[in-house]
Order: sequence, then C-alpha cells, then structure tokens
Amino acid sequence: MPFTPHEIEWTAEKSKRLWDYYGSNPKYAETFFGFMAGGLVAKRLFASISAPEDARLLDFSCGPGDVIAACLPLMRGNQEMYATDFSDTYVRRVADRFKSEARFKGSALTESLPTPYPNGFFDVIIATEVIEHLLDSELDGMLAECHRLLKPGGQVFFTTPNNEDYDASKILCPECGCTFHRWQHVRVWTAGTLAARVEQAGFVTRIVKPVAWQRWLGKLRSLAVNRQIVKGGLVYVGERVR
Repeated sequence: MPFTPHEIEWTAEKSKRLWDYYGSNPKYAETFFGFMAGGLVAKRLFASISAPEDARLLDFSCGPGDVIAACLPLMRGNQEMYATDFSDTYVRRVADRFKSEARFKGSALTESLPTPYPNGFFDVIIATEVIEHLLDSELDGMLAECHRLLKPGGQVFFTTPNNEDYDASKILCPECGCTFHRWQHVRVWTAGTLAARVEQAGFVTRIVKPVAWQRWLGKLRSLAVNRQIVKGGLVYVGERVR
C-alpha cells in the first residue's frame, strides 16, 4: 500500500470499524467519557430536567452503559431506563450488566433508524458525547428520531465538547497516510450552533451552557487522550413542545 497523505472521508462503515475496535479493547474502557464523567453527567441531568415520577428515559447510543449506571441510583418513583446502541457488542453488554436492576427495562439494537420503540414513548432522551460523531445525514436522522420518540413536553439532554480544538486530536496512519480524529469526531459545536441545529429539528431550547467537567474530575487518567474533556463541554436541554 503506497503512503499517500490524505484526510479520511468518514462513512458509517469506517466509523463502525473504529468503534468495534475500541469496544473490543478493554484498555480503552477507562478513557471513555461516560466512565470518567458519568456521575457528573447524571447529577447534571437530574438537576436540569423535569421528569415525572413515572418517566421513561432512553440512553441513545448507550455504549458500555456507564451513564446508565450513574443514573439508576438517582431515579425515583416508577421511573424506568431503556437503552439503544448501534453496536451489538454494547447492546449485549448493557443487557447483561443491568439484568438485575428493576428500573432497567432492556437494551435494543438499532442497526438503522428508526429505533424499535413506538412514537411518543419516552419522557427523556439522553445522548452523551454522540452528536459530534454524526455525519449530516446521521445527525438529521438522529434528531428526527428523538423528536418522534418523545412525548409532547419530553426533553432531550445532550453533552458534547465545547468549541473543541479539532486538530489537536488528529492522528496519522503511518501505513497509508490517512489522517483522522482519533475519537471519530466529524464536527465542532458551540452553544450557538448547537442550539440552532437542534431547534431546526423542532425542539425549543431550554438550556445550552458550557460546563467545566475538569473542575470536578480532579486528576484525570491520560490527560492527552482526553483533552476534550479537560477543556470542558456543553450541556443542551431541548423540549418537544408539539
């Protein structure tokens, strides 16, 4: 294979290859955002949303379930947690991890949209560090699916890096010359661009603000790998009003 410097053109298949590798390598588990900041995300979630006592919550693209693990102890009343992911590995892992949790109602594989859940089924949809990974068509589909799945008055809760230094996380394949973001990010969000884009999908912005995760995380493992977490992120809450 000739060495030719070039920028990657991400596709769904290429993204899947990378995340299948990360998911199959246990050494990466402690570098994931949910592992390091899941507890902080859960506290911020329940401080930011108003969910009824019988609310159904969905972790959209749940990964290994670290955010779910942090949310379950904070849930109250008859609230229930559901999960979906595009990776069969993660869906099975999450199902096994929470099989003894009464509030956890299962994980569903979503190979393509729509998800298997009915219209208006959820009160809250959580997507932590997801939207920076989505290509244009995937982002459109994901936001439309969140709108479909939520009841009127339901809310989305998103986190994403805040104005990320994109090039700082790019790496090069020494075999073929391809350069790419090591965590497969394809876009950079600011508070303004995030609110505008989610509003285009029919949501009303309730909260969009920077959050300094590093203030609470203390001494992080692998600061270089997790530079986007050290810098801080954005929290977004949007409501489906109709």
